[in-house]
Order: sequence, then structure tokens, then C-alpha cells
Amino acid sequence: MRKKITKYLNKRLFVIIGGVNVDVPIDGKWLSIKDVFDDATSLINVLIGLGSVVAVAMIIVGGYTFIFSAGDPEKAEQGQRTLTGAVVGLVVVWIAGMVVKWLLEFVGYTG
Repeated sequence: MRKKITKYLNKRLFVIIGGVNVDVPIDGKWLSIKDVFDDATSLINVLIGLGSVVAVAMIIVGGYTFIFSAGDPEKAEQGQRTLTGAVVGLVVVWIAGMVVKWLLEFVGYTG
């Protein structure tokens, strides 16, 4: 029985999301290092996209806060800090993505 369970667990990945088991087969997923690099590149692209969307949303929120501060110096400063942080975050996300992609190319991945 234990061998059956171990064999099954080696072939499947169990993820529990919101109390629901999601059974994802991982048989033969990464047959070569190129497959790993392909998945890593896809994940990086998704994370860069998500980070960019969050940064743009924060730029909008910071701009809204800054514009509608109605002369309140604290709200104006808060909006300015939000804008600065969002722009810096956006630049960091893009630079980190470029560095990781450069490293992948450096190790020989030509995607």
C-alpha cells in the first residue's frame, strides 16, 4: 500500500486551493533543461506583467491622492510618496526582468 501511495505521489502534484484539491499531473513535464528554462521564462514574464499592473495601479492611486489632496500637505506628501514608490517599483521590476533574462541567455538559453 505504501509503495502505491509513494508511486502515485511521485507522479502527481497536489495543490489545495480554497479547500478544493487540484490534481495536476507532472509526468514528463520537464524532459530537458530547455523545458525548465521555457517555464522559468514564462513565469518571469507573468510576474513582470503582474508587477507592472500593480505599479500602474499604484501610480493612478498616488496621482489621485496627490491631485485631490485639496491643499492638505499630509495627503499631498502621501500621494507623492506613493507615486515615487510606484515608479521606483516599476523600474525595479523591469530591471530585474532584464537581468534574469540576460542571465538565462548567459547560461545558454536561446528561448
